[in-house]
Amino acid sequence: MVGESYIDGYAKYHAFLYPYPGGPMQDLGTLGGTNSLALKINNRGQVVGWSDTATSRHAFLYADGQMQDLNDLTVNLPSGVTLKEARAINENGWIVGYTSGTYQHAFLLTTAEINVSIDIKPGGADNSINPKSQGKIPVAILSTPDFDAPTKVDLSSLTFGRTGNEDSLAFVTETDVNGDELADVVGHFFTQAAGFQPGDTKGFLKGKTVDGMPLSGNDAVRIVPEK
Repeated sequence: MVGESYIDGYAKYHAFLYPYPGGPMQDLGTLGGTNSLALKINNRGQVVGWSDTATSRHAFLYADGQMQDLNDLTVNLPSGVTLKEARAINENGWIVGYTSGTYQHAFLLTTAEINVSIDIKPGGADNSINPKSQGKIPVAILSTPDFDAPTKVDLSSLTFGRTGNEDSLAFVTETDVNGDELADVVGHFFTQAAGFQPGDTKGFLKGKTVDGMPLSGNDAVRIVPEK
């Protein structure tokens, strides 16, 4: 549950989060001003709303125990536009609200895409693909110390091919393909469903994390026969 709670004898109010069951109620604080208000929470425990700053009202995102100004988190925000209130957030972390400035407009923020390292046909330097083959193409999503692919990747979401949108997944395995002692995810994709064509030089993989954030990666390919 989220909302507002008066403090200091009704002199001001702060956004709060009440985890159910068990509590206790958490004061989410402000962005440096007097008042704040929480308006929506998603199933990942992310909270949005608005907070006073030292000079104005800004939209906020509360996540991982910290209230953050959405204006500081947003890339490519047009000059002169301020994200004033965040009104709702969905399970993918997409946020809607409205701006302040010369005009008051609705906004939609989407989560940044995670770029992952992939290795098409791991173990070989020549990623040759015959589009007419009735076999499968192994594609590894490589783990790093900061990204554990087996636990982070929604395995059922993976697509792979000449654009990355091809529904070509056959099955998924887990193994350390590059010998760094970190388990990697290896998707096996139907070659013909991947849709490669003569002249293609890259293969693209897309998917989501278990938290719903989009991810993508690409690697070089060589299409054979070339004519």
